[in-house]
Order: sequence, then C-alpha cells, then structure tokens
Amino acid sequence: MERLLRKRTSLQDLEDRIRIALVNAMQNKDIPSEKFAPRERLMTIWSQELLKEFIRLQKPGFREDSIHIIQRDFLQTISILCYIGWPEWSRFGKIFLEHFDGDGRMDRRDANIGKFELKHLEHHSFLGSPWAERFLSDQYIFCPIVLKEGESLSFSREWRLPFINTKSKRIRQGGYGDVTEETIPGAQYQSLYGLPYKKEIRIARKRFGLGQDFRFEVRNLKELRANHAHHDRILSYLATVTVGNDFNIISPLADMDLEAFLNGEYRKDSGVTTQHLIAEAANLADALSFLHRDLQSSESGYSACCHRDLKPANILIFYEGDSNPVGKWIITDFGISYFTKTEGSKTSIRQSLMPVPGPYQAPEACIGGESGRKSDVWSFGCILVRVLALGLEGFQGLKDLDNQRSMSADGKSSYDTDYFHRGVPAVLNPHVARWINGIPDEHDEYDKNFLLQCQETLLDTLAVDMVERLSARKVCKRLMNIKAIARPKYLNTFSEEITPTSSISALSEELNSSIDEDPRVSTSTGGTSTTPGLGKFLIQAIREENIEQMSALLRAKADAEEAYDEERPLIHAILTGNICVLEELFNHWPKLDLERPNSEGNTPLKLAVEVGKKEVVEILLHKGARIDAPSMSNVTPLMAAVRHANTMAPRGNAPADIIRLLKSRMETLDVPGPSNETPLLTLMKSYIPSDEVWRQKFNAILEEGADVNAKDIDGNTPLSHAIEENYVSVARKLLQRGAVYEYKTGHKSLPTDMRRLLKEFAVATTRRGSQDTSASSASFLPQLLRRITEI
Repeated sequence: MERLLRKRTSLQDLEDRIRIALVNAMQNKDIPSEKFAPRERLMTIWSQELLKEFIRLQKPGFREDSIHIIQRDFLQTISILCYIGWPEWSRFGKIFLEHFDGDGRMDRRDANIGKFELKHLEHHSFLGSPWAERFLSDQYIFCPIVLKEGESLSFSREWRLPFINTKSKRIRQGGYGDVTEETIPGAQYQSLYGLPYKKEIRIARKRFGLGQDFRFEVRNLKELRANHAHHDRILSYLATVTVGNDFNIISPLADMDLEAFLNGEYRKDSGVTTQHLIAEAANLADALSFLHRDLQSSESGYSACCHRDLKPANILIFYEGDSNPVGKWIITDFGISYFTKTEGSKTSIRQSLMPVPGPYQAPEACIGGESGRKSDVWSFGCILVRVLALGLEGFQGLKDLDNQRSMSADGKSSYDTDYFHRGVPAVLNPHVARWINGIPDEHDEYDKNFLLQCQETLLDTLAVDMVERLSARKVCKRLMNIKAIARPKYLNTFSEEITPTSSISALSEELNSSIDEDPRVSTSTGGTSTTPGLGKFLIQAIREENIEQMSALLRAKADAEEAYDEERPLIHAILTGNICVLEELFNHWPKLDLERPNSEGNTPLKLAVEVGKKEVVEILLHKGARIDAPSMSNVTPLMAAVRHANTMAPRGNAPADIIRLLKSRMETLDVPGPSNETPLLTLMKSYIPSDEVWRQKFNAILEEGADVNAKDIDGNTPLSHAIEENYVSVARKLLQRGAVYEYKTGHKSLPTDMRRLLKEFAVATTRRGSQDTSASSASFLPQLLRRITEI
C-alpha cells in the first residue's frame, strides 16, 4: 500500500511539473486569446530523460525505443493531453501510434491536428467525451500557425499567429494597411525547403482591415513572385496568412524606410555622399524600369506593372554591413498596382484599387485621369528632388524645401497642400521649380556639368505633360551617368595621380609628343591609332564608373586593349557590373577581343557570368563572345553559372536568368565537365539550404530540360547525391521530374524522412498505373517497393 502511495505521489509530482513547464513555455499569457506555446519550447520540455520518466510512471502504451517518434511527431499532441489532464494514458499508443490511413501512414500525428472533427474525437475508440471538447478547445494554444515561406495560408479565427506580443512595434500606418514589427519563434517559420529556423526572427507584418485590399495586394505580389525574372530592389513577401477576418502579409524587416531616412534618421557618421544617394536612386529607377518593361510571366501573360503609389514611405532600406552607408533601397507596397499585357495591338489592364491623391501622385492621377507608367516616373521625380536636396544641401536644406512646398507662391502664407504640383491645369509647385532652376548657380563646390545634368533630369521627370516625361529606363541611364561625376570639385579626381577631364587633351598631346620623339613606341593597335599611357587612367575611370572621364579618355585615343594591374579595360568593365560602362567601352572600341582570358585564365564571358548581371552577359553574347569557350581547368560559362551558387548577388535570381539565357544559345544543358559531371550535378553539390539564389537556379535548370538521370564517371546522379546528403525537398522535385532511384546497399541507414519520401513516391507512381509511368521508372518500381519495405 505504501509503495502504491509513493508511486501515486511520484506520478502526481510528474504531472504537476509537466503542467507548470507547459504554462511557463507559453507566450502572450496576459492575453488568453493570443497565448501559445512554441514548438521549440515543447522540444526543450520533452527531453529524453523526461519521456523515460513519463513512460516508467504513466505507462502510456509506448516504449523507450519510440521516444524519437514522440519527439518528432507527437510533441504537441502529448502536451495538449497533459494540459487537459487526460487520464487514459495506457491507450495512447493504440490511439495515436498504431492508427494508420489507407497509405499506411500514421494519421493522428501533430501534423494532423486541426483536421480532427468533434464527432471523430468523441468516438469511444478515440478520446471520448469530455476530453474531445477540451482537446479541441486547447489545441490552438499548442499548435500556433507555422508560417511557410512563399505560401498563402488561411485559418479559422480560433487559430493563433505565432507573434510574441511583447516585441510588437508599429512601423507605419497607411491607407491600405498598418505595418508592425513582430518576432516569431524560429520553429514557427519554415523556409522554402521546409526547414524551420533555429532562432527567433524579426519580420514586418502588414495587417489589413478589409479583405478586398488584402486580396488585391496578395494577387499582385504573387504575380511578381511568379515571374521568371526578378529584381533585387523589389521586395518579395515571405508569406500571407488569413485568420478569420484578420488579413496579413509577412515580409522581411527593413532597418527603416526612405521617409525616415530623409527625415534625418540615417547614419550621419557613416560618410554619406551625394554620389551614394544618386547610386541608390539609380538602382530604384532600374527597378522601376524592370516593372514597366521586363516582366516575364508565362502563366498570366502580364508584361508590365505600374506601381501607382511610389513614395518614400514605400521604399524600404536594408543595411548590409558597412560597405554602403545609405543602405539598399527596395520598392514595396503593391496594393494598388496594376498589371498590363499586350496581345497584338490590344492592351488589357487588370482591375485594381484607385490611388489616393497625395504629395507624390502625378497631376493626372490626382484628378482621376489615367495613372500609368509615366505617373510612376513623376512620383519617382518627386522622390529624387528630396534625395538630391539632401545630397546637395544637407538635412536642413531638405527640411527648408519641404516646408516651402506647403507655402503659397509668395512664401508668406500656407497653401492647401504640399503636393509637387498645383492648380488646374496643373503646374509644377513654384517652390520646387525655383529650387530646381537654382541648382546650377547655388552649388559652386560641384562641377557645373553635374549640376546642369541634375537640373535637366529633374525637369524631365517632373514634366506636367506626361507625354514629355522620360521613361524609367532613360531616367536610370541618366542617373548612372550623373553618379560618375557626383562629387565636389576637390574630390573630382580618380586619385592623386589622375588629371581632371579638362586636362586629358593636354595629357594626350604630351604623351603623343613623347611618342614622336621615340620612334620605338608603336601608336597603332589593329589599325586603330592610340595614345599609349592613357590605359592606366582609363582603367581607373572604369573602376570609378566615371563615364564622362571614360569618354574623354577614349576620345583622346586611350588604348582599350592596354592592360593595367595585369588586366585589360574590358575585364575591369565587366567586374563593375555596370552596363553603361560596358556600352561606353564598346561604343569606342566595337571590336574588343572577347576571348582573350584575364590574368587568371578566365574568359570575359565566364567573368560576366560570375558577376551575375544578366545584361552584361547579354551584351557580350550579342557582341559575339563564344558561349562554349572554356577558361582555365576547362570551365565553361555554364559551369560557372552553376558552380557559384552563393557568390553572385547584384540581382536576386540573376544567376537563374543567366542559365536561361545561356540555354537559349545552346542545344543542351547536359554538356559534361570534368569527371563527366553535368551542370545539374555540379549545382547539386553546392546545395545551400534556404538559399533563394540556389533555389532559383535549380528551378531554372530543371525547367530548361536538364537530364535528371545523367551520371558522372563514378555513376552518381543528382538524385543519388540528394538521397545520400538527405536533401528531401530537392529529391522530391527530382523524382517529380522523372529521376530514377537506384537502390544502394547503404540505404537501410537513410533518415526516416527520406525513406518515407521514396516509399510515398513508389506507392503513388504504382497506383497511377503504367500509362502514367515512364519505362525506366516502371522497371525499378517493384524493386524499390520491395527494398523500401525491407528498410
């Protein structure tokens, strides 16, 4: 009796300890409708030691050899049952571990919580009453929503978002939704490959009051994400989730938006210059041009997007180390954007919400007229005015201009709005016009040419007549040229050795004079008269991306084949990734040597591929670069495209675009490299979990028809590599593409998830029947099923 009493006391003590631990694991305990227990905390509670004690005292119908199954598949289930005080633990193993669906899978795991209906739970073979009702009521505490990257999720109102409310912070409030900063426990967020994060992550949550606003923005974001081409200055959402009437878009968390930056929150001690600001403005213009003309959607057919709400608050800034003191500027908020497609001479526009009149809206948009691509250019011009005001006159100068925008023309009384245009018919805000027109005469510290180009660009983007406005593409090109000369005069040199543009002619004459005196020096390259000695300065200009200086040096007969620091100008131009620099070089030297490798044995085309800028690769191919020309170690451009999955970065999925571009010029992607390794297998060997660039490349190479069953010299295939390395999601995609599994002796030790995948695929393929199965697949299925069953 005493022994039984001690056992009951020990069991009660265990149950009390577990309940206390479960309560302590809960977040948001002060708000009952929002409290939840993250899975990662449950994993901490249910250690092997606790489960062994639980098995010894509670006799739950499973043994110690099932602990790993409990920890993997039943943590939430066992936590709910402990929390509600379920007394029938001897039945747990039979009810949960020994219940299977028609495909032989356990169908009462944590993953199935939420699918159980009350009538099923109430059955005597399941939980029965009243435990069924209690289980349903408290399941939401222990099963918070798992956000999945790239997916749109929908739940009834009882389900709980995994946001830790003590960390919530409002970022901004807008007409189409409020944005807050939230923190998510790592296990509640899964990457594209289904892998949970290990640490808490901070995200931005845009919350909508109306489902219609939410649906419009989600539809637009999905359209952008579905495009073959992407731009790294356009924000991609992480996930969308609807909980009852609560509508949310989850996005990466920025450091600030451009409005905050312009209001003085930038890092004032980080060395921000006008050149930095113009460079980021040029990147924004490039992103806007991409939206306007470079979309590639094979599903919907839409080829252009008008943002329609471009303003500083909708431009996010991400700081990535100290290399860029102004951060990386990225366009967001596509809630009222619309997409267009042209078929023949007919253009169709998808319905969207109407823009709300505001300071950055174009005149035609504020009066209910047409709001399109040129309206976006106006909005960009307004932003550019403020950016240049900060660069040229500092924070106080920008603040003065912002104040003047809301004053009457005489500057003494207030005006109704601070818009960049006024009146009907519209005219440019007189204070803005006065500031722009005064740029060339107010800043003697800058080169006059730079100031005039700034003035001209602003006036051309803010032309009241939309027909006269520049396109986003032309704005980008102008800003790239302006950036090169956007330094005060005392900095307007490449280095202590270089001379300003005005002295280049004199330098050229001096060098030519020395050549005349020394007949041993040749002045001709391939029939082109040149001035030796200018090559060094040309390469310095290229490194600085100073197109004006480049042009002057090339006009002065600088030799574009003359090496400096062991490399030719073409190599340096490619490494900048700046297409304007490259085009300027070809404008003066259209027959540059495209095959001559650099000092390390790499061809120009291979280097362009490694830089990762599709436009640079396109230029070289258009000029005649050989697509199959190998570099040192016989590495072709295609091999380079798949080898460097984590080193290319100018655009988010530029490497994937490059793979498609190269394939369009090739008969096959399966040209073997060293050890008979195909590009797909090469890519497989550089797999990086949760890496977006790798995923885009993997999808691109599969879509372009790579052979998923090609073997290297050792008989390895992409699938065998994925299996051996336990890349489950990658293996699934390869199987879906027709990859053939070849059983290997060591596969009995495969992880459970991989064995389950192989079995599911074999069963599903067998059921579909021979008419849906390739001959190669059909031949290995019986063996596969037999082997998997044995494992």
